[in-house]
Amino acid sequence: MAGNRNSASPAGAPRAPGLLGRLQTSRWTQVLVLLTAAAFLTLGITRGEVLEVFKKAVKICLECIGLG
Repeated sequence: MAGNRNSASPAGAPRAPGLLGRLQTSRWTQVLVLLTAAAFLTLGITRGEVLEVFKKAVKICLECIGLG
């Protein structure tokens, strides 16, 4: 079936039909998500959020085991 566009992607993996299928296999979407994540990581690091997140994680862990 050469005319069926949704049967498989060029790599041979099955592809979901419609918009969801295009979003799952789009390189531009992957690049956009990667760049957005990198921007938010950089923003958090420059604002000093790493220490705050670490403090909260330690507090939650200590409360879970009953020491906090």
